[in-house]
Amino acid sequence: SFEQWLFNLIWDKRIVDTQCNELSALSADDTILRIKGILLIRDDHGNIVPNALQVVNEQFELQPLARVQKTIDSTHLIFIGRFTATTE
Repeated sequence: SFEQWLFNLIWDKRIVDTQCNELSALSADDTILRIKGILLIRDDHGNIVPNALQVVNEQFELQPLARVQKTIDSTHLIFIGRFTATTE
């Protein structure tokens, strides 16, 4: 699930696939300060509802958007932080 992926990223500093297999890990110098975005999530009635995501350090909030002025057709995430460049 998205929440499990997010927990792995912000708390364990791991990047995982949909089965939680580790694909990569953030280095000790990498820091995620914020994540902001809009997620499309299916509700209990099967409707797709846009939700606002806000992550600050290791805390997150996910809230359904009551009013949307424009059609949202995909999930969008913005990552803000400090990341080291690696070359392999």
